[in-house]
Amino acid sequence: MSLNKTMNKRNSGNSIRKRAKELDCLYAFSNLIVKNNITVDEILQGTIDLIPPASQNPEITSARIIHEDQIYKTKNFKKSIWKQTSDIVVHGKPGGTIEVSYLEQLSEKDKKSFLKEEKELINVIAERLGRIIERKKTEEALRESEKRFRDLVENSLTGIFILQDSEIVYNNPEQKKHFNLLSRSFKLMDFKAIHPDDVEMVKGLLI
Repeated sequence: MSLNKTMNKRNSGNSIRKRAKELDCLYAFSNLIVKNNITVDEILQGTIDLIPPASQNPEITSARIIHEDQIYKTKNFKKSIWKQTSDIVVHGKPGGTIEVSYLEQLSEKDKKSFLKEEKELINVIAERLGRIIERKKTEEALRESEKRFRDLVENSLTGIFILQDSEIVYNNPEQKKHFNLLSRSFKLMDFKAIHPDDVEMVKGLLI
């Protein structure tokens, strides 16, 4: 086998190993973000810990994410002039940054600080993080809205009950105080005191 063929084979093997590391990183990242009840903080710190092992030089690679004045970083992180960054965009606006850096300058034989594929990996992770943060923020806003509505109903001085498919599925405290716990099965005739002239109006209110 010629020297050129040997070198090409060796380079091909190195390239495959490097791509495998990047795929392993993406696989681990995908497993991280689908965990139940995982918080944004846990996702960001978990992501940072996955990045250095995917580097061509993991022993001198450090990383951090800056998001909303919070910093998530590897234990060995230090600011460096040998770095690459990618913006995290949330709802169309800058929401943070991923920064990956080398702790020291590479040797002459490794002139490229970061491979093209490594830069693409960081960009992919940044893009997905932006979408994840958007979803988490939406879920949090929905929970807060539901809590405010629940507190409003629970503390209302007006008796409130919720009717669904001719069954009462909820009574607020004020309703219970004045009418006790209404029967789960509900029919209009249960309210015998309603004046005949008001029956149609009450029906409309209960639809």
